[in-house]
Amino acid sequence: MSELLRSVGHDPLLTLGGRLLTPPLREVYAILMRAGVLVVED
Repeated sequence: MSELLRSVGHDPLLTLGGRLLTPPLREVYAILMRAGVLVVED
C-alpha cells in the first residue's frame, strides 16, 4: 500500500527537470551576485 501512495505523488519528469535545472540556476545566481547585478540586503 505504501508503494502505491508513493507512486501516486511521484512525477519522474518533474523530478528530472528539477534536478537538471537547479545547478545551472544556482550558477547563474552566483554569477549575477558576483557581478553586482543582484544585491542581497539583510
